[in-house]
Amino acid sequence: MKKAFLILFIVLAVIAVAAAVVFGTGLLTFGEDTGAAASPPLETEEPAASITPPSPSPGPTRAPAVLGDNRFSLRHNPDVSLNPITGTDPDNLRLGSLLYESLFALDERFTAVPVLCESYHTDNGKTFRFTIYEDIAMSDGTTMDAYDVAYSLNRARESSRLSARLSDITSVTVFERLTVEVTLGHVNYRLPTLLDVPIIKYGSTGTVPPGSGPYRYDATGEEPMLVKSIEYRNSSLLPVDVIYLESCTDAELGERFTSQRIDLYEDDPMGGYRVIVPRDHETRYYDTTTLQFLGLNDRVEAMRDPAFRRAIAAAADVRGLAAEIMGGHAVAAPLALSPRHALYNAAWEPKRTGSAFAELSGILAEMGFEDTDSDRYLEYMREDGSHSPFTLTFIVNDDNEFKVAAAERIADVISRVGLDIELKVLPWDEFEAVLKSGGFDMYYGEVRLSADFNLSPLLLPGGSLDYGGMGGEKYRALLADFSAAESEKAQTDAARALCYAVEDDAPFIPLLYKQFAVHTGRNVARGLRPTQSGIFTNITQWQLIIDN
Repeated sequence: MKKAFLILFIVLAVIAVAAAVVFGTGLLTFGEDTGAAASPPLETEEPAASITPPSPSPGPTRAPAVLGDNRFSLRHNPDVSLNPITGTDPDNLRLGSLLYESLFALDERFTAVPVLCESYHTDNGKTFRFTIYEDIAMSDGTTMDAYDVAYSLNRARESSRLSARLSDITSVTVFERLTVEVTLGHVNYRLPTLLDVPIIKYGSTGTVPPGSGPYRYDATGEEPMLVKSIEYRNSSLLPVDVIYLESCTDAELGERFTSQRIDLYEDDPMGGYRVIVPRDHETRYYDTTTLQFLGLNDRVEAMRDPAFRRAIAAAADVRGLAAEIMGGHAVAAPLALSPRHALYNAAWEPKRTGSAFAELSGILAEMGFEDTDSDRYLEYMREDGSHSPFTLTFIVNDDNEFKVAAAERIADVISRVGLDIELKVLPWDEFEAVLKSGGFDMYYGEVRLSADFNLSPLLLPGGSLDYGGMGGEKYRALLADFSAAESEKAQTDAARALCYAVEDDAPFIPLLYKQFAVHTGRNVARGLRPTQSGIFTNITQWQLIIDN
């Protein structure tokens, strides 16, 4: 009897020890519940730097996340590359700022904030020397040097996704062990805004090359995951040790988010596909350099008159478009530069004296438009005083309901003042063919500008978006001055001159700058400050509370 009791006691002791091991040494470490039941309103969250600069020693340890299901999960596509330079999958590219870092990242005002770059210098705005921090660890255990940076930038110059923004770079070479020299074809003091390019290991070509980000990819277990990189200089500040990766289709995303199998996702609220999510959640919006605009064609005499083009700009009513068509999730663009840009000044904006209808009517009357034949449509007064029939052909791609609705609104204002306008909603192939043939007077366009806000595609003759021949050599000097401005005053003066020129001459009409959205469960995440450079660039300042 005593022997049986002793055996039972030993078995129970072994079970207790095993349980302690199993539940005490999981991949995620859980601290005490902070008792925080709700996050503060988004507009009152404490401001935080977008980027955590390298530090010589780890900072204080943050309290671990409290996760009800022991998991923080993100969407990813396991069937394609995670390479941040050659990859193209949107979900995998969003994970890039967890695995890789760049010389700089953009903040909320499109200003370059150093990440890996300790300092840089240029004497002429054409040749730059960038010095990176010492002792930056990469996920393969090596230490980053200038060869990794030069290799990554040169690979990016050849990639389909990043080559356009880096097209003015003529060479990238190693100057010293920690210093890279970048040479441009033209002066551009805003080059750092273009260098939020992920840095990967020299010579790496695989689907998950080594990087210096806070997490590393691990596919050795039953499911892929991102594991905290112990080599990362601020690893003690990361909110979770493991980020699980979940694969799903667009159609499945809403259900996965609602069931908390995916805890965060990003989308374009004005895009062609919307996720239906019944789950109560929070949405944070961030600004982008993606511009929607009206492209114009000079094939009709009236369109060659800047006054008429300014009349079309008045009809656009950009604030109404942003508020009513885009639901407030886009930024109205009264000028060519984004209102969120650090150099923007609202005092430069054109003064609107009344409704879009009234302003358009007044400008047309001053130009001599008149319904001379009583057919309810205005005729254009030519230089010789005669009047001729006038019809505008306005085209828009049918792939996006918001663009179509915006085009319909603009066309409605134009038609109500008596101008004959034909709005054509076209499939992409037809839309593109009409653009290339020049068979239009106006088109609704969209472009993601580089972060230095280079408007060359829209303003220069032969620019990639100058389908209507409105570009002119006179803009070349304005663009060059904008790039070459070094001091704060010179930058402000150049930005103002460029904005005034586009507003006065109206070779194209800026409408909106898009915002993107980041969705999380309610009271799940604090400290998020997404920017165009990435959702996770300030992840060391996050707090995650996921409690089922």
